[in-house]
Amino acid sequence: AGATLVLQETFDPESALRCLVDERANATQAWPHQAKAMAEHPLYEELDLSHIDKEVYRLQPDISPEEDTWGTQGSFGMTETFTFVANLPADAPVALRNGTSGKPRAGMQVRILDTQTHEPLPAGEEGEIAVKGLTLMRGYYKVAPEQTFDSEGYFHSQDGGFLDADGYVHWKGRISNLIKTGGANVSPMEIEESLLGFPNMRTGIPFGAPHPTLGEVIVLCAVAMAGETLDEAAILAFLKEKLAAYKLPRKILMFTEDDLDFTGNQKIQTGKLIDKALARLRDEAVEIEGVNYGDYLVEGGA
Repeated sequence: AGATLVLQETFDPESALRCLVDERANATQAWPHQAKAMAEHPLYEELDLSHIDKEVYRLQPDISPEEDTWGTQGSFGMTETFTFVANLPADAPVALRNGTSGKPRAGMQVRILDTQTHEPLPAGEEGEIAVKGLTLMRGYYKVAPEQTFDSEGYFHSQDGGFLDADGYVHWKGRISNLIKTGGANVSPMEIEESLLGFPNMRTGIPFGAPHPTLGEVIVLCAVAMAGETLDEAAILAFLKEKLAAYKLPRKILMFTEDDLDFTGNQKIQTGKLIDKALARLRDEAVEIEGVNYGDYLVEGGA
């Protein structure tokens, strides 16, 4: 038994599709944005890809997590732990893989810590995921262990989440990316996931715009698919069915695919899009929650 691994130094949807055909690859490993780019490329409809029998993620535009039976959801890990900290069997129900990151693997321990006090939290309460166990690294090069691990040997991951009553890990996103608005923490990932399935939307990227009294307000950058338009009211109505009121965007800015910048592997450079959004808030003197951003950003609010 054996297999051949075909790699590309940089990602380009057309060359990736041609590579799949030329090499007669029967399995693909692509992140969602890459799979989507290949599926939306004109060449996708022209090529015979019937030899592919396993896809992570599927090469199909606008596929929802509920339909993705091969996705990488259902696991949690990081470079510092070498492999998965928690995961689920490959044959676990799709609903379980979509809803959790699995249970800690043998030899690994997970606890949830309060982000302020660093004390352990009970099941169901969201905080920072901390891990220790057999595969956890010994430490960072030339960094003292006490600067990396707590007194009990746990590594604080900077990932937010919680453990449910059954012991499943629920990953909610990076703590550093949380939007802090009106005393509440909002995960951008939760908003992004809630937008899945909205018609004609290429992507939706939420961020926290600075606000003098609320700390931050949620602004959504909505990018339409080529040749399509989006309606702000329709997006809000769609989100209201899935999110609490404090998690809803206070402003939605429309962008086109031409406004996007990409990395070498075709991942959207969110920082550059956010910079463009802040510039629009300023230049268009947008008012959000009683603040005119034409004045506020010019006067040093950001």
